[in-house]
Amino acid sequence: MRLAFAFLLCALAAGAQTLDGHWAGEATGSGKGGVREFSFTLDLRVQGGALTGQVTPAGRKKASGLAIQEGKLDGSRFSFTTVQKGKKGDATFYWQGKIVGDQITGNRMRDGARRGQSFIARRSPAL
Repeated sequence: MRLAFAFLLCALAAGAQTLDGHWAGEATGSGKGGVREFSFTLDLRVQGGALTGQVTPAGRKKASGLAIQEGKLDGSRFSFTTVQKGKKGDATFYWQGKIVGDQITGNRMRDGARRGQSFIARRSPAL
């Protein structure tokens, strides 16, 4: 009986998942110009149920990170917002997803948009 209990505890510990770390991701979605894809990195930190960090779009000359706001983690599900500043004003994006092992999947939607972009990210070593 003790052996079975110890095995169960080890299995639970091995299956524990965390969003902490560096993630490399890609998002895809359709829009006026057809299918749109972009790459990004996520640097995430979790403390309690709060999720913080930043999202950095890849491939830009001046790639500055977008701060994660209103970040929450509930079990394997997470959500947060980012605000992107542009010439036509600020754009708020709502992110939500789920972590499974070393992969996260989810959806990113711009405030006021009809459709979002699905994304997938994989854990990568910190730079």
